[in-house]
Amino acid sequence: MKTPVRFVARIPASEQTGFEFIALYTASGDEPLNLDQFEIETAGYFPLETIERWIQRRPGDFAPGFLECYRVWKVESGK
Repeated sequence: MKTPVRFVARIPASEQTGFEFIALYTASGDEPLNLDQFEIETAGYFPLETIERWIQRRPGDFAPGFLECYRVWKVESGK
């Protein structure tokens, strides 16, 4: 089954993104993810409240690029 994907935003290259240009998309589904082990160290599903608390308490646990993507996603999605 193909999951519909929705464009969220483009993020310009910056120090936070490792000087990479990023296109941010969102999708939802219940199928297992097939992750590239060379690109993604760890993945999991967490409630947004858990992510918010985790970022506040231990921002160093997250890659700067993730933090920037999460910030942009929150602004664009009104969360």
